[in-house]
Amino acid sequence: MRKIFASVLVLCMLVSCAVGFAESEKKEIVFRGIPWGTSATDFLSKMQDDDLGGKVRLASSVYSWENGEGRDADDSLVKLADAGFYYCTYDDTVVAGIPVDMIYAYFLYSFDANNLYKEENESQLYYAYYSFNPVDIESAAPILEEKLSGLYGKGQKKSDSSDVINIGGNNYTKYMDTVTWYGANDTALRLYIEHKYDKVTKQTEYTDLRLYYGKSNSVEMINAVKDAMARDEVKKMQNDDSTDGL
Repeated sequence: MRKIFASVLVLCMLVSCAVGFAESEKKEIVFRGIPWGTSATDFLSKMQDDDLGGKVRLASSVYSWENGEGRDADDSLVKLADAGFYYCTYDDTVVAGIPVDMIYAYFLYSFDANNLYKEENESQLYYAYYSFNPVDIESAAPILEEKLSGLYGKGQKKSDSSDVINIGGNNYTKYMDTVTWYGANDTALRLYIEHKYDKVTKQTEYTDLRLYYGKSNSVEMINAVKDAMARDEVKKMQNDDSTDGL
């Protein structure tokens, strides 16, 4: 009995070590080699070094990487108003041999225990994506997935769908397929493929191919910024002696 117990214990230790080794072998997933936490100012400079234009603007809202349509449809999209910046460019470029017509990146305000920093050069990159524009999305998608699997291993696949009803007809079903890879330090990458089936014409049309990079704990990050914004607001109210309107 003791021998059996010892054998089981050794097997458990070996499995634990194998899992730990596999986890340690994961590499951090980054966007264009740019570290997460890079400021919007430095990000723009790096994009310009790659002969890409674009501008950085204040974001009306920042969004979570992991939740919402095309992400985890079981949870609602998390967003926060007036909490950072975004970068966008519509300059045509090519990524992994596939045409790209749009690049977006999002940056959160930074903070410490005492202050909230709203300056562009203090912001932090946490989310970015490519929107691809090949002639044939259906053919391009598996090629892109194969290249990503070669870099990051086998991804996690998920499918979702929703029925769209138009008053004027042309009702269709929208299909959203994703493949997600997870890396070290709460980083991840999601391939998003969208197509629709027209219930009137009986035709299938592929409509969207995107690649989302991001911090897989972005909900936690956004909530932390929200708390920092609340602390900053309270501090300003406490320091304001005004009684106007009372």
